Amino acid sequence: MNSMPMMLPCSAPRTARMEKRSTGIQSEEDGGYPSSLRSFGATTEVESDMIQSQESTLVEIVGFQNFNGAFPLEDKLCALLGVDLKTVRSEAQRLDLPEECMMALLVIKYIEEHFPSEKDTWDLVVMKTKNFLESEPKMKSKDVAFLCKNIII
Repeated sequence: MNSMPMMLPCSAPRTARMEKRSTGIQSEEDGGYPSSLRSFGATTEVESDMIQSQESTLVEIVGFQNFNGAFPLEDKLCALLGVDLKTVRSEAQRLDLPEECMMALLVIKYIEEHFPSEKDTWDLVVMKTKNFLESEPKMKSKDVAFLCKNIII
């Protein structure tokens, strides 16, 4: 017996127009995605790469978090946040904050501003970091929420 599936001929040839309508495939201008997928947030390859890059950055940042919720003052973390290590160090001294607290404030602000649509992903990380800040003796007299929103470097 033949193991190949049997192919039945079509009764009528399909035109390119019919095929486009039946599959919902759109032109290259809209990324080539079916209109039904575009409405559900399907993205072009470039958009997909950008989203993946942002997610990768968020994962990298979160990877620096210590078990207690703090973030260390390190070159690579500063580079991810777009700040200069020396500037962070001098601002921490000026504000009389431990460097880990300064980094924690910067990370919270960066994550909240750059990844608002990913809140489900980072919410617990930020909560742990805020708990760390509130437990630090030098932060007891400071308004952590205010500093998180208004820290500028």
